[in-house]
This record gives sequence, structure tokens and C-alpha cells, in this order.
Amino acid sequence: MISILLVDDDPALLEACRLYLEDTGEYAVDTSLSATEALIRLQQKSYDAIIADYEMPDMNALQFLSIFRRCDPFTPFIVFTGRGREDVVIQALEGGADYYLQKGEDPKTQFEALRDRIAGAVARRKLENAHVRKDRLLAAIAECTRILLMEKEVNQAIQQVLDIIGPATNQDRIYIFQAHTDPKTHELLVSQRFEWTNKGVDSQLDNPDLQNMPFQIVAPYSFDLLHRGKMVSGLVKNHPESEREILAAQGIISILLVPIIVDRKFWGFIGFDNCRTEYEWNKGEKETLLTLANSIGSAIARASVEDDLRKTNEYLENLITNASGPIIVWDPELHITGVNRACEILTGCPAHDLIGKDLSVIFHQQDQERWACLMKSAFNGERWDMVDIPVRHRDGSVKYILWNSSPIYSTAGGPLVATIAQGLDITEKLRLEEEKDAAIKQIKVNFAQQAVLNDGIRNPLAVITGYAELIPEKQIREMIVQQVSQIDSMVTQLDRRWNESESILQYLQKHHNIHMDESCPAITSPEKAPFVSAVPGLHDKGIEELILVLDTLDILIYIIDLESHELIYGNQKARELYGDMVGKPCYQVLQKGQTSPCPFCTNRQLTDSKGPLGTHVWERKNPIDGRWYECHARAIPWINGRLVRLEMAVDISGRKHAEEILLHNEERYRQISSLTSDFAFSCVRYPDGMFHIDWMAGAVEPITGYTIDELKEKQCWRAIVIDEDLPVFDQYVTGLVPGQSATCELWIRHKNGDRIRISCKTRCEQSESPAGVIRLYGGCDDITQTWQVQKALTEREERYHSFSSMIRMMCDTVPDMIWAKDLEKKYLFANKALCEDLLNARDPSEPIGKTDLFFAEREKREHPENPEWHTFGDICRDTDQITMDAGEPRQFDEYGNVKGKFLYLDVHKAPFLNTKGEMIGTVGSARDVTRQKEAEVVLKQNEERFRAIVNAIPDILFTLDENGVYLTCHVNDPALLISPEEELIGKSLHDLLPEPVATRGLSAIQKTLRTGKMQFFEYFLDIQNKKLWFEARIIRSAPREVLAIIRDITEERYNEEALRQSNVKLRLLTSLTRHDIYNKISAVDMFHNLALQSSDPEKIHEYVENARIAGEQIEKIISFTREYENFGIYGTGWLAIQPIVESACEEVECPGITFYNEIPQTLEILTDPIIRKVFTTLLENSIRHGEQVTQIRVRADRSNGDCIIVYEDDGIGIVGEDKEMIFEHGYGKHTGIGLFLAREILSITGLSIRECGTYQHGVRFEITVPTGKWRYGEDT
Repeated sequence: MISILLVDDDPALLEACRLYLEDTGEYAVDTSLSATEALIRLQQKSYDAIIADYEMPDMNALQFLSIFRRCDPFTPFIVFTGRGREDVVIQALEGGADYYLQKGEDPKTQFEALRDRIAGAVARRKLENAHVRKDRLLAAIAECTRILLMEKEVNQAIQQVLDIIGPATNQDRIYIFQAHTDPKTHELLVSQRFEWTNKGVDSQLDNPDLQNMPFQIVAPYSFDLLHRGKMVSGLVKNHPESEREILAAQGIISILLVPIIVDRKFWGFIGFDNCRTEYEWNKGEKETLLTLANSIGSAIARASVEDDLRKTNEYLENLITNASGPIIVWDPELHITGVNRACEILTGCPAHDLIGKDLSVIFHQQDQERWACLMKSAFNGERWDMVDIPVRHRDGSVKYILWNSSPIYSTAGGPLVATIAQGLDITEKLRLEEEKDAAIKQIKVNFAQQAVLNDGIRNPLAVITGYAELIPEKQIREMIVQQVSQIDSMVTQLDRRWNESESILQYLQKHHNIHMDESCPAITSPEKAPFVSAVPGLHDKGIEELILVLDTLDILIYIIDLESHELIYGNQKARELYGDMVGKPCYQVLQKGQTSPCPFCTNRQLTDSKGPLGTHVWERKNPIDGRWYECHARAIPWINGRLVRLEMAVDISGRKHAEEILLHNEERYRQISSLTSDFAFSCVRYPDGMFHIDWMAGAVEPITGYTIDELKEKQCWRAIVIDEDLPVFDQYVTGLVPGQSATCELWIRHKNGDRIRISCKTRCEQSESPAGVIRLYGGCDDITQTWQVQKALTEREERYHSFSSMIRMMCDTVPDMIWAKDLEKKYLFANKALCEDLLNARDPSEPIGKTDLFFAEREKREHPENPEWHTFGDICRDTDQITMDAGEPRQFDEYGNVKGKFLYLDVHKAPFLNTKGEMIGTVGSARDVTRQKEAEVVLKQNEERFRAIVNAIPDILFTLDENGVYLTCHVNDPALLISPEEELIGKSLHDLLPEPVATRGLSAIQKTLRTGKMQFFEYFLDIQNKKLWFEARIIRSAPREVLAIIRDITEERYNEEALRQSNVKLRLLTSLTRHDIYNKISAVDMFHNLALQSSDPEKIHEYVENARIAGEQIEKIISFTREYENFGIYGTGWLAIQPIVESACEEVECPGITFYNEIPQTLEILTDPIIRKVFTTLLENSIRHGEQVTQIRVRADRSNGDCIIVYEDDGIGIVGEDKEMIFEHGYGKHTGIGLFLAREILSITGLSIRECGTYQHGVRFEITVPTGKWRYGEDT
């Protein structure tokens, strides 16, 4: 129905237009007497079209249109006015009016034109609005998507989305509810989180009833659909009752709920409410808003991930900030991007002074060559592993730091984005090492002093021994020699220790840059001169301290004679491993019992003809403990000037194990890389547009057929891209600008000519130097097989969907019901006919997973007032189970009420088997045979009815042959036969009927047999001294027989005569009425002319007043004719008179009058229904002319077999001379037509009326109903 707002300052015209438009049943019309009132109404309600008069008191139609179009550019606007100037028409149309319709034509033609204009404007506007609304919605969705992608704060983004989508959809309220679980009850709740409302619509955001709402309980219907990812839409009045109450309480008329899915889980929903008009969403709008809901869900999911990432970043930032060691982060251009607090303390500079500066501002560059090497490794993203780089403090001091660094990439295999380095301050450690070096230096001095002391002791001993030889006493001489011998033995032991100490000191001197002080005393012993010269000032205590130091080292240290292979010295670590080793051959001790020098002995690699060659380093696995050692050996001069082998072995088993794992991983990576279908590349683009591939890795050759070197020679792998995909390559690979990334798919040509489909991800970065050089990083994946599989799968899915659609279309097209169920009798498939005709499901997908019982209970639940609304299945057997038990097809008759109507189905069911022959359910079809069954019943009933009709029909039935001879006869009333029934059979028409009737009848019989058409004629017969009229219908019943149906129409003939008489009386009434109206019109014209000719105001007033009264009389006359326009049309019948009198009393207001209706309820009279007007006329007569009427009484009496209906009041009554005159036309204070027509109404059916009351005591009207025209109900 189209809603119209009609605006005009003429109330009569408004009412006429409203009645005309609403009379069509197509329009609902509201009216306003001014444009201002209309604008106020438009703020409260919207309409499909506006119709406005041009001239109005407050503003004209153009001004009204201008204001209206500011807030509503779409609703059709029609100007309907008497003005016809061309300039007004142009202004109206240019101002946004849809049509301009001029008044003054024929009203019917004019209003039909108006109706056509309305229909056309509304249809056109609806079509335009649909396109505009679609474009506006799509634009809004695009803007919303942009906001959801760009806005960091998701709550602000969602509110902005509602603020945009609200005006675009023209809804009254849009909101978002979030689902959450009660932590105590674990019940699913929903709460409103966001809202947008249109102007004039109350917000529900603060409504406590909409927070923590048990959605599954309050709105199970909506919850079920939304939780399954489906939308809820429609008019609130069509929703289940429980949900309808909740929605109606919020003023919602129509609703759309769209689920929001986050990480494949139901997060909540977005709702669209219309609180003013009923709005039906189309499919395209629903799909568009579902896209919006998905975008919101993605934004929520992204915000959750970003929040987790933010928390992780905060944790890492806190960890880095509060770390005890210095941490620095720099970008690929070696610019500092971040430092922690420890680094600020280390450098003495705040972070803001360091960020953005070159890395060199922190590091102290002692060795420029080493610094350049380190910076190159950092630029290439290589790791620093315990690299010592000094850091310069702000005050000029230098701290010594060991650094470990790690590169940071954007993605796996992506470009380098930053490098992070963590340092360990070893300044204090180095200070301690310097103190240790000083201590070692002192130890060497002590060792040298000890050697000097030993030589000093031997010289005196030699003197003492010489002198002892001169003593004559043998005993004294031997005692002295014995003591000297003991002292010499002690010195010898000291020399042996010295030899060991000297070897260590030479090693320390050679490898640790230890130099002797020039102040050390010279050594006089020629044997120890080389060692002593290297360690001046060495003494016994120094040797002991040096040996103690060497024994505390966690490495193997031993000294071997180069010529004899004899082990001269071993520290504590060596002795623990090899045992007593000094004096034994090295190959016997170190190689676990070997009897000769090792074939791989490295002694020859330590010296040449010129002397020692330096340190030789190698790795070996010790056969004694099975561990790996890194050995450092070199030749050094020993005490007597000979060269010895000083060797140190560091345990590297842990490192070797790590290397083995690394080698294993590298081998595994190499194997995997050879099996994978991807490769990576890096190339540079020079300012002249040339490209150069500088790095490739991965499965290059398996994918392209070319080796890496072959592709590098091509400068750019664009050379192997097929021609039709070169634009793709140029746009998404080489066409990128710095900072851009892209992903594309394209075809390349394999070296063997095959086409290979690859997926390429590329990122472009600006190279720092040289200027203008751009670098591309990318990775390519062979997706040929995936693409082929996907293509085949897509084609297969398309074929499946096409076949499925065809099957679905076939099933939905046939009128029969078709379905499939599982073993639990739940629907697997249902066609359209089943959903519409039996289940009353919304669509064919709704029955899936549900049983018949679900829909039956829903129908009963929705129509509790009608227990017979749905009974289908209540009286049917469980035919699904019977079919499954039987294991074979079965046929059933099932019936019951569906939607309040009886349904009878011819059902066929069969087991549903899988490919293994196992039963997995049932399939079935049903055909609606209700009409067939009804036809069978009707046919049977018709047979019985025909027999009953034939037995009960009042007509006479004859069958006659072609000669007019009676063959059969059936009659219920023998009194209608001209002769007894038994005397008719075998006789002809001429034997029984008058000649004219017989001749006419025989002619009709012969014509019927000749043409096959029914013949009809009427005739009369004198039977038992009565003239009876008959109607004869002759039809062919056999090739030479006819059926004659003879009906008694005597009473119809009499009624036709009565109707003719009533028509005569109606024509009389019409002529009288027309005459009266013409007279009154003439009077009006006369008064108007007199008024125009007169200049006297009083006279003019008098003339006009008289014309007004005449006009009122014309109106009453016309009203009178309208009330009696059906006079004599309705058929005569038996009517109960008591309720007719009661109804007449209710129609006429009788203030202060007591009415007594004493007519028996069972009294009936044979009359026309318009008799009711007789009693309303009598009542109006009492009220108008009775003067002091307080009581009115109506009763029924009997007199000489007639029924007398008496009407009495206690008013003034009627004088005797007027008792007959009151029934004459034109008599009385008004027109006299009332009582005149009352008498005419009664006379039509043989009734009469008279007035026989006493003047001053009230009126008494008696209506006489002749015998045979009245009866009581019990006599019926």
C-alpha cells in the first residue's frame, strides 16, 4: 500500500481526494491543512509521495518543496493546483517536483490522472532510490573498509563506521552487540557496545536490559541463525512472539541482524532497526552488509593481534631498557634507531642525542681497516660473535666491550630492516689481565734469578770439592764430599725444574709478548745462557709460581724434543690425562702406546733451514679421552740452545659437536632446498633502467631449467616470462618503487619449453649508495601443480555445482514433495514443494538437520488458538521406521491438517543406501492427492446427492422419445400432473396436453435432437381449477431421447408482477424527487438573482438565507434518495421483525424517550428488508412532531387471522383531518416523503398502514400483515 501525504487548505477538497484515493484500496492517505503542519508531520513519519496545492496561506508549494528537498531528495512530490501558468510549472519541475497536475477538469478524469501520476512517480522513484541507495551503500562500505584498515584504535574505527553506514542505509538505529561468557555460570551473554541513532530516535546504549542479556534464552530464533553465521531479517510482526515483544518494546518495526565472525567464531552481531516504516532488505544489500560485518570482524581480529603484539613489544622494550648490558639497534644504513639505558650510561649520552646518528659516534675506531671490515659485515646483515669494539664515553674515556649482533628481517627471507647488538663490558676484565701479565713478568724474573742462583751454588761447590781433596783425613774428606754431593744433587733437581720452567717461559715470551728487564743479572753458565738471557732475574720462587700458574690452566701444555720426541714437560692438566709423561716418547704417550713416530707428525712443519716457522694450528681427536682438541704448536729454543716443540691443546669438543649439528642442518637444508619448489633472488636496478641479478638461491634450476649463472647472465629473469604476462611482471616486480611490496602470479617459460606457473613476492628498497640505485628482493614459488589442481578442482566444483543446481532446480520445479533423511529421521534434503506445502519452512535449507516433529511443534506453538492448525502426522504411522525395517520401497497414505487445511498425500518411501550398500537413511516423495480424494468423496457424495436431489427436487422429470411419447416420470407433488403418473407412461403429448402446448413441446423435442442444444419455453395448464405456469427445459439424454425438466413457476410469475408494480412505484418516487429538486434549484436561482439585483444589505441577507435553506432541502432530498436507492431491489423473504425494530431504534437517537419493543422474537413476516426504513420513519416522526414524547411502544396483535403491528407514542398525536393526508406526497412540515414512501414500501408485499390514534394522546400506527404473510418460528 502506497502512503500519501495530501496538503491543501480546502478541507472539503482534502476529504474528497482522501476518500477517492483510499477507495481504490491502494493508498493510505494522511492530510494536512498547511505546509507548516505537513513539515512537522514529515519529521515524524515518511511517505511514498507528497501531493500539495500551489496556493496555501503560510507558504506556497514551491517554498514547501524547497524546504522538503533539503532533507529528502527522493520522495516523489506532485503539485496539484488550479494554477496553470507556464512559469509556475517550470519552477515546480526545476525545483524538484515530479509532476504538475492542474485542477478544473472532469473530477473522475482528474482523479484518475492523479492516481496514475502517483503510481508512476512512486515506481520511478523507487527504482531510482534503489540505484542511489545501492551506490551510496557501496561508497559507504568502501569508506568504512578504508577506516577499518587505517584507523589504529578499533573502537573509534567501529563507531566511525556506524556513523557512516547509518545515513547511507537510512535506518533509524544501528548497533553492535558483543557475545561473551559469564565467568560464573558459563552462560552465553550479549551486551550492546556501539550505537548510532537517527534524529528523533531514542538511544538504547544505556538501556540496562541490553547489557549481559542471555541471548540464547531471550531470542532463541535469532541466536540459532546468527550462531550459524546466517542473517536475521524481516518485519518484527513476523518474528516469534517472545522476540517480537522485546523488539516492539524498543519501537522496532523491521530489523536486520548480521553476524560478526572473528577467527571463525561467533563474536557478536550488527543490527539495523527501522522504527518508523516497514523496510524489506534485498539480497544485494544483505550481501553488502555481510561484507561490512566481515570487515569489522577482521578489524577486531587484527586489533587483538596488534594488542598482543603491542604487549609483546612493551615486554621486549622493558626487557631491553632494563637490561644490564648495553644494547644498540641500527638500520641497514648504519644509523642508530634505538639504545637502552645501559648504553646511555656507557656512552654518557642520552638516547635522543644518539638516535639518527651514524654508528661511528659510539664505537672508538682504533684500527680503521678492522673498523671498515666490521661495518661491512654489519651492512650485509652478518652476525658479530664476541667482537671486541671499544666505546667512547662522552668524557673521552674508552670502555672495552665484547659485542654479539643479530640481523632483523621483515619476514622470513625478506630484506634486512635492522640489526640489534648486545655488549658485555670487559674493561675490568682487561685490567685484571694486565695485572696478571705483570705477575707473570715477575714470575719470569724470579725464574731467571733462580737459574743464576743455581749456577752460583755449583761454582762454590766445585771449589769446596777441590779443596776437600787436599784434606788428609779421609773421614773428613768423605764427609765434605758427601755433603757437596747432596748439595749438588739438590741443585741438579733444581736444574731439572728449571729446565721445565725455562721451556714454559720461552713459550710465554714468544706467544704473550713478555720481555725481560735489562737490569736482570747475566747468567754465567754457558749451558743455560739462552734461557737465562730470555728470562733475566728469574729465581727459584719465580719458577715455582710459574709452574703453579701453568698447572691451573684448563688446557693441555707440554714440551717435546724435536729430535728425540722425548716429552720434556707437561702441566697438571696434561699429567691428569696422560699420567707420568716426562722422559717418555711423545708418540708412546700421546698416541696411546705407539712404538714409533707418527706418520702425520708435524715437527717438520715447525722449522726449516732458517729456524722456527711460527705457530702451526690443527685439530685432532684424542684417542685417550675421545675428545676433540685444537692444537697450537711451535718450535722454540730450549736451555741448551736446542729447539723444542711447545704445544698447547684446547678442548673444542663442544664446538665440534655444534659444528657437526650445523653441518647436519646445512646438509638437511641443502637436501630440503633441492626438494622445495621455491627460490629467492636479489637484483639491482640502475638509473639507466638496466637490471642485474647479484644473488639467487633455492630451487632455481628445477623451476626454470636454468642454472643460477645462466640466469645471472640474462641480467633479469624477465627474459623467461611469457609475453602475455610481461605487463604483470613490469607492474608488480620491476615496476615497484622504494617502500612498495607486491605479490603476483605469472607464467614463465622453462628451458625445455614448458610453461611454469609461479607466485612471486617482491619488495623494493632504495639503495644508500650509489645514488639512484634501487634494489629488489623477491621470492618465487612453483605453484604449477597447485594451480593445475586448483583449476581442476574449480572445474570439478563448477560441474558439481551445475549438476547440484540442476538437481535442485528439477526437484524445486516439480509439484511433488521430495526429500531425504538420515537414520535419525533428520532431513538431509528437502525440495521447495515440501517446504512450502508441508513443513512451512522459510527456505529449502532450513529443514536440514531437523525432524518433522520440529516443524509440527513450531506450527502448533505459533497457533495455540487453533488446535486443528497442524495435525499432520498425529494420526499417521511412523512410516520412516517401517520403511527402514522393511528394507524395501513402500507406499503410504498420509493425511492431516496443514496451515488449517486438510492435506492428503500419496507417499512413496525407499531405503537410502551408500555406495557400499549400507542403509544411511530414507528417501521419499509425496504427491498432493487432496483434490483427487476430495473428488472421489465428492463423486460419491454427488451420487448420493443426485439420488437425494432427484428425490427431493420439486421439478417434474420426464424422459420422452423422438415422437413425444412419455418413457419415464419422476414427480414429488402429483398434484402438478395433468394425469396420474401411471396413466402417463406410453402416451404422447397430443394424448394429454392441449394442442398448442403439445405441438410446441414436440417441436422443441425434435429441435433438441437435431441441434443438440437445450430448448426452453413456458406454458400454463388448468389443473384442478387452478391456472399453473410451468417452465420446460428440453435436453438430449440419448440419441433418440430427451430429458424434460418441468418447473412450477406460478409463484415467480406472481412475484414478477409484484416487482413490475414496485418498479412503477419507484419510477413515481424518482419523478417526484426530481420535480422537488428542480423546484428548489429554481428557488435558489431566484434568490441569487434577487440578491444580485438588490443593494439593500438586509434584503441580500434574507435572499441568501432563503437560498441556503433551499440548498439544505435539496441536500435532504438527495440524502433521502440515497437512503432508498435500493428500494424494491432485494428479494422478499421471511424476516424476524423483532430485531428489525430493535435495529431501527438503535439507528435513531431518542434522547429522553423510553422505548418498549414487545414484538415476539419468533414472529416472522414475508416482506422486503427495506421495511426497516418504515420503523425509522415512524421513530423520526415521533421525535420531530410528537413534541412531548416520553414513551414509544411497539407490539403485535391478531385480528381476523391478520397480524397487526402496533406503533404508539404518548406525544401530541395527529388531528383527525390529517390522518390520511400524512400519507400523501408533499404533506407536512418537511417534505412528507417519509410516510408516503413508508406506505409504498409496505404495499409492495401486500402490507398496509394507517393512523388511528387520538389527538392529544399520541399516535397509533397499525401495520396490517395479511394471513399467509406472517408466522411464528415454531410453526416453521
